[in-house]
Amino acid sequence: MKKWLKRCGYFLLMIFLLLNVICAFNGYKFSHYYDKKDITEASFGKRNIFGKISFVLFGPKFPKSEIKEKPAVPYKDTTLTTEEGVKLAAWYLRHGLTDSVRPKGTLLMFHGAASCRSSLVDEINAFYAMGWNVFTIDFRGNGQSDGYTTTFSYTEIKDVKTAYEFIQSTGEKKIAMFGESMGAACILRAVSVYKLQPYAIISDAAFGSILQAVEGRVRTMHLPAEPIATMMCFWGGLEEGYWSFGVKQTEYAKDITCPILVERGMIDERVTEKETQDIYKNLASADKKIVEYKDCGHESFYAKWPAEWLANVSGMLNR
Repeated sequence: MKKWLKRCGYFLLMIFLLLNVICAFNGYKFSHYYDKKDITEASFGKRNIFGKISFVLFGPKFPKSEIKEKPAVPYKDTTLTTEEGVKLAAWYLRHGLTDSVRPKGTLLMFHGAASCRSSLVDEINAFYAMGWNVFTIDFRGNGQSDGYTTTFSYTEIKDVKTAYEFIQSTGEKKIAMFGESMGAACILRAVSVYKLQPYAIISDAAFGSILQAVEGRVRTMHLPAEPIATMMCFWGGLEEGYWSFGVKQTEYAKDITCPILVERGMIDERVTEKETQDIYKNLASADKKIVEYKDCGHESFYAKWPAEWLANVSGMLNR
């Protein structure tokens, strides 16, 4: 009996170590992007048995996002440099230069993970049509900005701060913010950490914490979220030099005092209703509103419900 228990213990230990190795490799790949020319791997379905085992053990390579669409209205390509020297590619759309519209203010726009400003083109055009100047960046590691890594809102808040301070330096007094997914999560963290004072915030599909963001990603792979997500967070954060478990958007919400619109898709598999509700409940703002869009997952709400989305965001920005 004692010998049998000892063998079971060794077996469980081996399983535990193997799971940690798998999560360490996958955690690294999850937070790193590659140029398309450097990705020669076949898709999972086209691999042989050894290729599929390698896919599971070491994780897939994700391509760095690329600019595929551009605004339909006049814009200027701009480059910002963060205080530590990271170059951020940006678009600046300004009324008064190519038209006679008097701008209502400037709206900063931030995209989601594994994406770039190109993914927000429809929303950019919509906000510009509302009479807002628009400034949007590629986060570090994405699009045409420097780097190939992401920390899912830990480091990216420096990019938010850089964009905010640049627009402030132009003399703009009315700065609003829009973020989608990781972009929304970055706004909450940046406003809290750097004590930024935006005119208003529109937060679409922000995750409640980095751990919950990884849990959401694992769920889309049809795997049990735990303990896989916790292990990936541990190793991913360790590899990038930060404590991922300490990044909690639900806590940063307590420092948000400006008007804010919180939006969520009702069938979002990545961001749960509880995450959104926890953020909303913790918001310190006396002027806050929450909206849910039916038949929407983790995607653009404007693309599915343009009239409703426009009414909601314009209602918040025109207060």
